[in-house]
Order: sequence, then structure tokens, then C-alpha cells
Amino acid sequence: NDPALRLNLDLNRPVGLTMIAVLTHISDEYDPWGCARTLMDALPSGSYVAISHLGQDFKPDAMTRFSDLAAQRGMTMVPRTKTDVMRLFGDWEFVKPGKSAHDWAERCVRCDLRIDHAASRVTRVAKRSRWPKSP
Repeated sequence: NDPALRLNLDLNRPVGLTMIAVLTHISDEYDPWGCARTLMDALPSGSYVAISHLGQDFKPDAMTRFSDLAAQRGMTMVPRTKTDVMRLFGDWEFVKPGKSAHDWAERCVRCDLRIDHAASRVTRVAKRSRWPKSP
């Protein structure tokens, strides 16, 4: 209900929300799932959301080293499993083709460290087809 938000967005019409490389900077203790849900619950029916996140599944050792290196420099960088990233979308319907960078990275034959970093992101687009159920 922020007036500045309402000045810029008409929440009576579908909008697009992008959380690109954002939620990976929120540690579990600050509940990234709750943060995403708060934003997504404010969106009207027909809206879309895109999430990009560092993935832990593709190269777990490299992602752990990357996360540790970021922590040494005072940054929060939390790679998450595909299951944990999918939880960010709640019950939103995935837009086809519904593929993630993680899906093609599993089939990548020659992946160097540069590609590993990019391929370890999970990006999906989902659409809200209806308002959430009241608690």
C-alpha cells in the first residue's frame, strides 16, 4: 500500500516482477521465500514473475567455494538447490517452455568455470492465474 508504488504501478492490471540475482543475497534466516511471497501476493491476477538464482545442484563444490569467497568479502551469496528455488514460486503456474538454465547445464559437455557460474542459475517465469486463497 505504499503511495509511491501506487503512483507508478496500476495494481488493478497485470504487472511483471523480476527478481534477477536478488534472492540469492538473502540468507535463510531472513526468509527469502517469505520475501518473495510478500511481493508476489501483492500482484494482481495475470501478472508474471521471473526469478534468477544461483543454483547449488550443478557444481556444488564450486558454488560452496564461491559462497565462501563472497562471505570473506562481506557479501551474502546463498546458492540454493533447484527444489528450494522452485519453492520461491509457490503455487504460481509456470509459463512454457518452463526450462531453466540448470536444465540445459546438466547436458553441457564442456563447461569451464565461467560457464559454470552462469549455468548455476535457475531462471523461471511464472504467471498468476488467480488470486491466492484467503487464510
